[in-house]
Amino acid sequence: MVSYSDFYDGRAIFVRIGGPDGFGSYGQLTVTTDGRLLCHECGGTYLHLATHLTRSHGVTAERYRVTHGLLLTMPLVAASVSHRMARSWEANREQNLEALARHRDPLRARESARPVSQWTAATRAARVKRLAEQRGRALTEAEKQELGGDLPITEWCRRVRGLLAGDPTLSVASISRSFDMSASWAYRRLHRYPQQGDEQCR
Repeated sequence: MVSYSDFYDGRAIFVRIGGPDGFGSYGQLTVTTDGRLLCHECGGTYLHLATHLTRSHGVTAERYRVTHGLLLTMPLVAASVSHRMARSWEANREQNLEALARHRDPLRARESARPVSQWTAATRAARVKRLAEQRGRALTEAEKQELGGDLPITEWCRRVRGLLAGDPTLSVASISRSFDMSASWAYRRLHRYPQQGDEQCR
């Protein structure tokens, strides 16, 4: 596991995701078998962890996530409660949308946006993973040879699609990079010769 530096009360602290943190693990939210959430502060389990934090510990949900390295978007309510709230929201969708529109404040949202330097460990780890998946690995020499030479464009597209389907660590952009081309190079080829055209090459 990678170690991250977070800030707590102005002090830089170095912690490891999954390491001991109060009554839980740093960067992770423990869910019991009956769906309740474990509080890092006291070890109790709750359906409404956010409410418990405010009432019992005087801690906001945002502060709790930052202190314990959780994803900044991590819900602090049990899944059963979250589903019930979602159903209630959908049942009153129009009224809720109108209320959101009335209270929309883009300026405040921009001002409250958290800079990258203040992201929690779990948020940074998730972003690194997501970007790595989007970026993809480079082709091996054998794979480059498979796509090289004077292949008809439709056959090239068929082989690229086969590689992408068989290896989730590859991306269209990484294939372009492997041939020292712009990220859009392979996209343009695949778009110009869609799947149905490939069937003619088989």
